[in-house]
Amino acid sequence: MNGAVPLQQFPLRERESMYALLLLLFVTWIGMMFASLHDFSGVATGIRIVLQASFVLIVAVGAVQMKALARAREVIGAQPMPQALWRRWARACLVETTIAWALVGAAMSALLASPASHLPWAGAFALISSGLCLGALCTLARHSMVPKPLAWLANAVAVAGLLAALYFGAAGLLAWFVNLPLPVLAVLALTWPMLGHALAREWRGQPAFSPGRGAAPHKRRLSSLAGHILRYSPLDTAWARQSPALQSTIGSRIGWIGKILFFVFVLSDHLVPLRVGQQPDIRHLLSLGLLCLMMTEALAARDLHWRWLLTPGTWRTGRIASDIFAATLRLHYVTLAVLVLAYMLWSRLFNETSGAALFDTIAANVVVLAELAFAISVALVIRALPWPTIVSAVTAIAMLGIWAYYHWIAGYAAAWRGQTAWLMHALVLVAATYAILRVADRLWTKEKLMACARGGG
Repeated sequence: MNGAVPLQQFPLRERESMYALLLLLFVTWIGMMFASLHDFSGVATGIRIVLQASFVLIVAVGAVQMKALARAREVIGAQPMPQALWRRWARACLVETTIAWALVGAAMSALLASPASHLPWAGAFALISSGLCLGALCTLARHSMVPKPLAWLANAVAVAGLLAALYFGAAGLLAWFVNLPLPVLAVLALTWPMLGHALAREWRGQPAFSPGRGAAPHKRRLSSLAGHILRYSPLDTAWARQSPALQSTIGSRIGWIGKILFFVFVLSDHLVPLRVGQQPDIRHLLSLGLLCLMMTEALAARDLHWRWLLTPGTWRTGRIASDIFAATLRLHYVTLAVLVLAYMLWSRLFNETSGAALFDTIAANVVVLAELAFAISVALVIRALPWPTIVSAVTAIAMLGIWAYYHWIAGYAAAWRGQTAWLMHALVLVAATYAILRVADRLWTKEKLMACARGGG
């Protein structure tokens, strides 16, 4: 696509992902066209999913393209550059966006017109054009590059669409949209050409950019969030041995969280969390033990800096473990909440899972909150011992032996019986967490904390 655009002006890394996803969409489109022509089973559902994915992708295309143009305005608008450069920059962005609109719209129209599709083909261009305008306008609104009424309208439509998809389901909302009257679909299909033409006329002159406006509030919010994240320092051995330059970045902390999630994903087949209504058995207890070992490298401290260590009233002996516990628990609870929200959105929008079923699934796993707190408290005790790695290794070997004995010889038996066994299990974990945390507070010192921060504990 760059060959059709005379100006190489977009340094955004998101564009590489955009191109890759567009390529993947067209490869999938070819496969779906082949499946539709040969009447494979389930192809109608596949066509609907591809159409939904194309809508999400074209929204992202509009957002990425306008973000690049906003970056251009920040650079060009603040300097005495000729207007011709800005016009070329804006024209290149709009031309490239229009090419993506035409290709994706034509591909989706052809797919809906195929024999196996149950959706009218006339709605494809309307859907793609509306999605592109929505992504573009929401991004331009964030950078104050469109009138406020239009910005409010775009954001309101985006929120209303998301709420409607959550309530009615993505499939129901899609079916309603593509079955709108033909004149309405025709108008919606022309929304991007009209918006692109209006933007081209509006951006004929050099953009006026003030550093105090535009994306500044957005950047201040991001800077505040980044500063909050940077206050957390992982006590992971590998992370602590990185160079100070890497440790001072948000990317290193996100990578640390990603590593934890990767290990959770790899060991997910061996983790058996206790659910509401179940009776805990040896599998649940071994799972809890495995979670404790995993948490030994998933601890984090807040405001871990030598100035804070020397400041009176901070990192008091006898409260160090409790402070680490609070920071770690807060961090993992927030991560868990984000994952649950992503799971809910994915299940509701793409898997058509009912809201009641989602609520039941989430409520059934509420015991994991107590298990996570217990695991962090145990991990704090393990890390405070003289040889935590050896202790973890011996514990892992013992757990493996216990699992082999019960798996092949004794069989699994419930450790608690009764209808409220899961509740008793959770209450015992809460009480044990408090008791173990008191022990950990006695074991942790400032010297131990600094040793862990340097990767030596």
